[in-house]
Amino acid sequence: MDRDARFTGLKWRETGADSRKDASVGAQDKTHTLAYKLASAQSRKDAAEVIGQTIATKFATIFMLSANDIDLRQSLTQYGVDSLVAVELRNMLLLQAGADVSIFNVMQSSSLAALALDVAIKSKYLSAEAKAL
Repeated sequence: MDRDARFTGLKWRETGADSRKDASVGAQDKTHTLAYKLASAQSRKDAAEVIGQTIATKFATIFMLSANDIDLRQSLTQYGVDSLVAVELRNMLLLQAGADVSIFNVMQSSSLAALALDVAIKSKYLSAEAKAL
């Protein structure tokens, strides 16, 4: 009864001083988020490159590949993307890039780069000036 196997994957989180330390580390990590990178982007091309890297990393995780093996010029179907992966990708893009793209847009994108550009244009984090460039 001391330990329940259902909870073995969870990590213990300390309160007090340790949680304040974690909060300061979390503040430093914000500069590594996609939202921060998009807000810092100078043009939609720069933003699309950042989003493309994020998509490549996500695909690498899903398909157990190296991110370097993901070619953004390829279509999603080239990697065997089905509707379930498209939903996962769409949700990630909505949460991290602030872009509401439909599953149809994800599945029908001519390439991963085209999808990244579409997400950049729709992102709520990209400034209006950057969207125009």
